[in-house]
Amino acid sequence: FHTGYFDLSTAWDLGQYNQLIWNSLHGRLLEGSFVLDTRTFLGKSFTPILLAFVPLYAVWSDPRVLLIVQVVALGIGAFPLYWCARARIGRPLALVLGFAYLLSPAVANIGLTEFHEIALATPLLAFATFFLLRRQYPGFCASLAVALLVKEEIAFSASAFGAYIFLLQRKRVLGFTLVLFGAVWIAVLLQSVIPFFRGAEYGS
Repeated sequence: FHTGYFDLSTAWDLGQYNQLIWNSLHGRLLEGSFVLDTRTFLGKSFTPILLAFVPLYAVWSDPRVLLIVQVVALGIGAFPLYWCARARIGRPLALVLGFAYLLSPAVANIGLTEFHEIALATPLLAFATFFLLRRQYPGFCASLAVALLVKEEIAFSASAFGAYIFLLQRKRVLGFTLVLFGAVWIAVLLQSVIPFFRGAEYGS
C-alpha cells in the first residue's frame, strides 16, 4: 500500500484504518476485512475516536488524512509539555524540552510511517497532565474523557491519575473515584462492550 511520499506505510496498518473509516462514511460502522474474528473493529478494540475522522473523509477520502491528523496531534502535544516545564524550569529550558520532543526520532517515526490510533492519546493525556498539575479538574476530566475514547488501555492511565490525585494532591474522593472508575471501565469494556460488538457468530 503506497501513498506517494508516504511510501514507508503498509497496507496492514494504514490500509486497515483507511478501510474502517471509509466504510463508516458509507454507513458500515468501523467494518473491515483485516480482522477475521469480528465484523466491526469495535469487536477487537474500543476505538470510537476513529469516527471523528468520518467528517474529514467526507471532504477528502484519502489515507493521508490519517497521517496528517496524527502528525498534527503529536505536534500539539508539545504545547502542554512546554507549559508544564515552563512553570518549573523556566522558559529557556522548557523550549529546549519542547523542541527535543518535536525532534525526537521516536515521535517522527510514529508520525510519518504508519497510523496508530493510540498516538492520538498523546496530546490528550498531555493536556490532562497539564490541567491536573494546575488543579484545574474540569479541564483534566474533559481531556481524560476524550482520551478514554482512543483505546481501552487508557483506563489504566485514568487509574494512575487517580492514584496521583489521592496520594499527592490529597483529593481523596476524586482520587479514589478515578482509580475505581478506571478499573470498572476496563472490566466493562473487556467483558461486555467489546464482546457485544464482536457478536455471537464470532464467539463473543
